[in-house]
Amino acid sequence: GAGVISEKKRIQVHIPAGVDTGTRLRLRGEGEAGTHGAPPGDLYLEVCVAPHPVFTRKHKDLYYRAQVSFVEAALGTEVEVPTLTSSTRLAIPPGTQPGATLRLSGLGLPGLRGKPAGDLVVLVDLQTPTRLSEQQKQLLQEFLRLKDTGELDGLKEMEA
Repeated sequence: GAGVISEKKRIQVHIPAGVDTGTRLRLRGEGEAGTHGAPPGDLYLEVCVAPHPVFTRKHKDLYYRAQVSFVEAALGTEVEVPTLTSSTRLAIPPGTQPGATLRLSGLGLPGLRGKPAGDLVVLVDLQTPTRLSEQQKQLLQEFLRLKDTGELDGLKEMEA
C-alpha cells in the first residue's frame, strides 16, 4: 500500500586506503526510497578495521616491534623491517636502549584526501638469551669484570 517494494541489493563499495575505524562513508542514492516519488536517500556505512597481524596503528602511523639481542643493540646492527608493500633495512645505531623508537618517514598508512602518509615507527625490543654456552658465559663474565674495574670507561674515552 505504500508504493514501495522491499528488495535486497548487493553493492560494491570502494574503501579508500588509510581509513580508520569509525570512518563513515556515504553512498548517495543507495538508501531507502523517498516518499511520494522522491529520490532515494543515502546509505551510510561505518568502517570497522580489523587488527593487523604484524603492525599496530595509531592514526596514520604504523608501529612494529623489532627484536634485537643486547649485543646487537650495544654494537649496532641492521634489521629487516616489513612495510605495507615489501620490507626495508633499518640501521640500529650502537648503544640503542630497550624501548627506543626509530622512524621511517612516509612508510605508514596513506593519507586521506591528498594528505601525506604516516610513518612506520620501529620499537626496539631487547631479547635476553635464556640459554648460554659456557664460552658465552665466560665472555659475559669477563665483560662484567671489565665493567666493574672501570676498564670499559677508558674505552669510551678512547673512542671519543
